[in-house]
Formats: sequence, structure tokens, C-alpha cells
Amino acid sequence: MRQLLPALTMCLAAVSAVYGQASAQGYLNLGPNAGLIVSSTPSLTKGGTAFGDFSGVTTLTYYIRTSQVGGSGSIQMKITNDFRPAGGPLAASGHLTYSCTANTPTNGGAATPCTGQATASTTTQTTVTSFGPDARSSLAGDTASVQWSLKNDPAFKAGSYSGTVTFTISAN
Repeated sequence: MRQLLPALTMCLAAVSAVYGQASAQGYLNLGPNAGLIVSSTPSLTKGGTAFGDFSGVTTLTYYIRTSQVGGSGSIQMKITNDFRPAGGPLAASGHLTYSCTANTPTNGGAATPCTGQATASTTTQTTVTSFGPDARSSLAGDTASVQWSLKNDPAFKAGSYSGTVTFTISAN
């Protein structure tokens, strides 16, 4: 038994010194990406004069990452349902105009909003904001907005009217 105890002790000492280790390396390819939230939908309010234009603001929260070299992106819009019912203003007739603002992406790159007053379109998408290479918003998003102006013509019939604008965002 005396000879077995030292041999058993040596075996236990050898087992306690055995261990294993492994490592792995991960790779990730982050491509361009974009997302958009319409943060506010305006009720257009009448200006101060008898037939003053109606105005309102649509606020957008955008999320974007464009390619570092040659990357670009944009926020575009199109009037997908003109004002209804009949007898009121029509975007297709040029009654609805807009201007734009855009905050610079928090983490780099540039955002260029539309310039001046533009006429909203029911047939083609129009650019609200364009982005250049390496545009990177914050995780919480950055903001852009559209300031609307709707002609208040006495020829329009009294009533409530509604229309739909669709915004899209892209990045490459």
C-alpha cells in the first residue's frame, strides 16, 4: 500500500496540469445600410392673412452608412396619393411646394438638403437630402425635415382634404 500512495499522488499531479485552449478569429464586412422613420406628420395650418398659404413640417429620422470610397445615398419623396376629395388643392397642379433641412451625420460624412423652394411631384421622386462618401449617422439617428407650403386659392371648395407622401432612403 505504501508504494501505491506515491504512484497515485504522481498521477493526480499530472492530471491537474493538463488544460486546453482554443481561439477563433471572426471577420465582418459592414456594407452600406440605411433606414428612415417619419417622426411627425403635419396638419397644415393656415397663414395669417385671409388667403395665406397653409404650412407644416414633416420631421424625418434617418440612419445611414455609405461606402468610404465613392459611396452615396439619398432621401427622396413622391406624392403617392394626391389631395382628395376633388375640388381642393392638387400637388399635380403645382399647389404644394417644399424646402428641406438636414443635419450632418453625427459620425462623419455630409448631408446636402434640397436648395430653395421646390414643387412636389406626383410622377417622379424628388431629392430631399443627398449623402456623400463615408456618411455615418448616430445609432439614435440624425434628422432631416421637409417644410411644406400649400397654396390657399379661393377657388378651392371648403372641406377637409388629405394626401400621401412616400419617403425612401438609399445608400451605396
